[in-house]
Amino acid sequence: MENLYMGLSIILIVLGLVGIFVLALPSVILVLAGIFIYSYITNFTVISIQLIIIFSILTIITMFFDYLTTIVIAKKYNISNKNIAGMLLSGLIGFLVLNVVGLVIGQAIGIVVFELLSGEDWIKSIKKGGLSFLGFVLTVIIKVFVVCLMVGIFAYKVIF
Repeated sequence: MENLYMGLSIILIVLGLVGIFVLALPSVILVLAGIFIYSYITNFTVISIQLIIIFSILTIITMFFDYLTTIVIAKKYNISNKNIAGMLLSGLIGFLVLNVVGLVIGQAIGIVVFELLSGEDWIKSIKKGGLSFLGFVLTVIIKVFVVCLMVGIFAYKVIF
């Protein structure tokens, strides 16, 4: 049974790494869950409960920043929920066609297209597309940093 949990732990961590770029996956939460499962089945001898608490705090901060970035950009530039949903849909289509690059390009193009369809002019639509792209890039940078930190510390503790 322990091997099953070890496998689940690794799968969650890998999904978390993929989730950095795939918005549908909660990257940091998946990594935290994978590390927690591993820690639990090893009775917190390799990864301590204190480290799990630190990782949990980092996860909460990252989620808050991700949410805050999206909300601030959407509210400041009057991007409707419908257009944000369109951006996510076009990002998903872009991901299916061109992987991670398609995701990023698809989201930026999606917000521009959906803003234009909502009656916004070209300049404002392109500005909103660029700003939503910038917000996405900022959240990815934060997620990459936090996930790499967590996985790096986890790997170090497990190996050494």
